[in-house]
Amino acid sequence: MADKVAILLSTYNGEQYLPEQIESIINQSNQTWELFIRDDGSTDQTLTILKQYQSNPKIHWINENTPANRGVIGSFFELLQSVEADYYMFCDQDDVWLPEKVALTLAKMQVIESQNQQQPILVHTDLKVVDQDLEIKSESMIKTQGLDPQATFGRFLVQNSVTGCTVMINQNLKDRCQNLDLNHIQMHDWWFALVASAFGKIGFVNQTTILYRQHGNNQVGAKSSFNELMTRKHLFKKTKSMLQSAMDQAGEFVKQYPNLPADKVEIISFFQDVTQVSQVKRYQKLKKYGILKSGFGRNAFYILQILTWS
Repeated sequence: MADKVAILLSTYNGEQYLPEQIESIINQSNQTWELFIRDDGSTDQTLTILKQYQSNPKIHWINENTPANRGVIGSFFELLQSVEADYYMFCDQDDVWLPEKVALTLAKMQVIESQNQQQPILVHTDLKVVDQDLEIKSESMIKTQGLDPQATFGRFLVQNSVTGCTVMINQNLKDRCQNLDLNHIQMHDWWFALVASAFGKIGFVNQTTILYRQHGNNQVGAKSSFNELMTRKHLFKKTKSMLQSAMDQAGEFVKQYPNLPADKVEIISFFQDVTQVSQVKRYQKLKKYGILKSGFGRNAFYILQILTWS
């Protein structure tokens, strides 16, 4: 029996691009998927579009009669808890999946899983960045952003380098994401990456499997390391707040997983108490534990923040 892949799609006022996204899923070369959709309170024609796809037995609208706004994180976690499958993929409403996306990701997952029984595993891929008309802006978001696709746990504490719409997780990883306090979780994909890097494996498919559409309504966009630095150079206070949120997430991670390996606990303890040591030791331990960002400009700005934090 073929493994069941649940594709989880959260919609919110997505009428402009939603049909194109759903059609790209329908046209996948691997057909072991089922699509589960949760709407997060749309007021445009999104609901009408969803009704048009209800005749497809592989597409399920899980909250047609129970609408509620949960926000991006809450909506995806509610989807995850409502569905049972072997593997789970996450889908944005405004992208286009290339035909081999499910097949390539699943193949990588099964190879890693065969070598790492009973471990939480996350697999992600590269993306092509496109504009609203699908004109290519970057052939590789990983290269454009200067990201490390197979980052260590230390790096994941301060920077997420997986993009949710490329992610597949296995059942073991889902099982470790029950009864979470979502208040300190920055994004669902970031949390999954932390779990996989702490307890299991992260796999990367070095191919683009998605057209990642950038437009005015994106909640999370693609920025280069240099552009990120330039747009934030006068926002030191804001980025310090973002770093504090990462520390809060790390603290929540320790509370959620009391069986966290000792070396991971040591890394988080230093990260949370970074102001308690001298600037020299801060820098030494940042390097020792790998609590660094990728991209020269992004990392330089981050280190400056840490060293001047009081």
